[in-house]
Amino acid sequence: MEFGIITAMLVITVYILLVILLWKAGILAKFNIGAVGPLLMVRTRRGLSYLDRLALRDRFWRWYGNFSIALVFFFMGMVSLILIWEVPLALKVPASAAPGPEYIVGLPGINPLIPIGYGILALAVAIIVHEAAHGVLTRVAKVTVKSAGVLLFVVPVGAFVEPDDEQLKTISRRKRIRMYSVGPATNLLLALACAAVFSSGFMASVEPVEPGVIVTEVVKGYPADNASIPVYSLITDIAIPNSTGSGRVDGWKGFQDIMSASSANDTVTITYLYRGQVHATCATLVDKYAYYEKYYPRSNSEDYRGKGFLGVGTQDVSNLSRNLARPMRWDSLENFVGGVLYFVGLPFLGLQPLDSPLTDLYHVGGPLAGLPSGAFWVLANTFYWLFWLNLVVGASNSLPIPRFDGGMVYLDGWEAFWARYRPKWSAEKRTRLSLLIYRATGVLMLFLILWQLIGPRVGAWL
Repeated sequence: MEFGIITAMLVITVYILLVILLWKAGILAKFNIGAVGPLLMVRTRRGLSYLDRLALRDRFWRWYGNFSIALVFFFMGMVSLILIWEVPLALKVPASAAPGPEYIVGLPGINPLIPIGYGILALAVAIIVHEAAHGVLTRVAKVTVKSAGVLLFVVPVGAFVEPDDEQLKTISRRKRIRMYSVGPATNLLLALACAAVFSSGFMASVEPVEPGVIVTEVVKGYPADNASIPVYSLITDIAIPNSTGSGRVDGWKGFQDIMSASSANDTVTITYLYRGQVHATCATLVDKYAYYEKYYPRSNSEDYRGKGFLGVGTQDVSNLSRNLARPMRWDSLENFVGGVLYFVGLPFLGLQPLDSPLTDLYHVGGPLAGLPSGAFWVLANTFYWLFWLNLVVGASNSLPIPRFDGGMVYLDGWEAFWARYRPKWSAEKRTRLSLLIYRATGVLMLFLILWQLIGPRVGAWL
């Protein structure tokens, strides 16, 4: 880890020194490349004619821009409330489990949750649709787009369209807010579309190869670990000596029933499926009560005394595919929010990207059955990461942070508010107050984001 950080710092240092040298030598200006701090803006006018063609349907785009304003304000409020709600929760997170700063940056190669291949593709799509939407609404507002291009910081980290700043100041406030809103709103709508394709298209097509429970965790030093049962194996049968039952594991409840019928020191025969191969092994169970007394005394129960304990975390094999195919539950607000958090949190649970040996436990049916297995899972993962990174780009850009799209919408929103409800104030006073609120809110938002890193450490200190 330290070697990786040192290497990254060396690369960034060399990059910044090279940018300074090229800037001073006038080479950047020669190739129409601008420098904004350490960021390079590689400009071009290629492709701008396509923006003009798309902007011809201005009636649709005006409607879409108005919808985008509402969507951005909704996500601005929702994400801000979530960040505020997490303030006391962060104090309860153990310092050892606190996220590092790399988890805040949504860039593949830096954020360890984001796989390089899927991440680069999804981020490129997110950036392209984001800036293209800005460009089209800029032309709908009759503002000139001087250039478009790519932002570089060692590697491409973004894209941009560059409107004429003087013309931008002369258009109506609503047109300007539409321009700012449409980028993150397009990311959010694309995220919802990709989530629907991933769930209703891909995950609805998979079924377990056999009933059973997936081993999601193996406790080190306990029977399953001693018997070398791997994570993401599918337990299909547990034979208990002197038992009259079949031992067939027909799901999570069946697994619990079998384990409840077992006793400490029983030597059981476990049949499981792993990477397409059937394996059988023996394990001598330990006392469940003793395990809980040692690690989770508050959750212990007298009913556990003398019961057999294998030392695995499990999930019904049908539940995983079912939850991914239908993540939203509408029976209650609590279940709906839980489903959303589960779906968005798949990378944190180690369930994205979906790969072997986990995918070996499922087969593909329906219209997509003709796809080769490898291609099916690559496409499924691609749509998930298109969802995830478009959601991250759209939601983060909706925040009221200075220079973000949401921040510019927020600033113009306050200007419009004062113009309507305090028309007697001077324009200078309205602008001054709006800027004060805009900057103060931006500082608060940045603090709330950094609190995710700081809070657990403060909690440990307290």
